[in-house]
Amino acid sequence: MPSSLHISLPDEMHRFVQERANGTHIYATPSEYIRSLIRREIESDQALQKLQRGMDDFKNGQFSEKSFDDYIKP
Repeated sequence: MPSSLHISLPDEMHRFVQERANGTHIYATPSEYIRSLIRREIESDQALQKLQRGMDDFKNGQFSEKSFDDYIKP
């Protein structure tokens, strides 16, 4: 079940979100826009974690046949 999160934004940020989510861009609602930003952040964090694991393996002398790109792909 979805839950709600209420946030306060400065006027400038509120206008920016409204511009992005006015139905003429990709996003029809502010909620869609915010969810998209959060998804991108999650994907970025996951990619960084994979990269860190690869760097840790390298530092510990554990080499892999995987390329750099393999570690950053979601």
